[in-house]
Amino acid sequence: MPLNTSNSQKQLDFYLGNFNIIYTPYNYVPQKYGVCLTRFSEQLIKNYFFYRADSGNCEHGIIGGYLLFDRFVKNFYKHTKNHNFDEEPYFGKGGLNWRREHLDHAAYISDAIICHNIWLSNNKELYEAYGLSPLIEEDKNKLSFVDYPLQFVLCLLDTIEPTKRFEELPPKVVLESIGIEIIEPTSIKIYWKAELQEEKNFLRWRDSIVNLKDWMKVETKEEGSSITIEW
Repeated sequence: MPLNTSNSQKQLDFYLGNFNIIYTPYNYVPQKYGVCLTRFSEQLIKNYFFYRADSGNCEHGIIGGYLLFDRFVKNFYKHTKNHNFDEEPYFGKGGLNWRREHLDHAAYISDAIICHNIWLSNNKELYEAYGLSPLIEEDKNKLSFVDYPLQFVLCLLDTIEPTKRFEELPPKVVLESIGIEIIEPTSIKIYWKAELQEEKNFLRWRDSIVNLKDWMKVETKEEGSSITIEW
């Protein structure tokens, strides 16, 4: 997104209108009373979108999550029109079984997509200026597996995924240079071949993994050509 983009185009509402997004995870009422399927308020999401746009970046993950939910709900209503879920909880059509709980699932998944690339920061003054106080780098604000498991996994995978970091190398070469071992259900070990350390983006990739502990509730330990992540 160009830095000279107009203020209206830096607002998330501009894109929600442009894509005719009606249904969102934030105006959706879950099937079970008192359940919250979203991590942050919608206003915080909008503030973060503006903050990133003001820096010349378009958060496609945020727009993508909104699009996913809106299109899913519209498709759900289209295929289940006139069906009474109070009388029959399942509705079969075209080899698919629809039920109202699928809307909850869609809201939860869409929120995870929207939030999976939202970062904490230790720049308190900057984040407060953009209305992002809940994203200031404090232990209480860190993403945990217990509270938001899907979002946690998406963030973890997005960070350790190596092929996008080493764009100058063929993906096959990158993947053959890296291994991931599951130590236990809440711990993995990432290791790499020595030659990968000669690549220009290696330190950036390595540092992003080591620094996961700054914004996620994990512990990282580097030993030689490997890093262990435990949560």
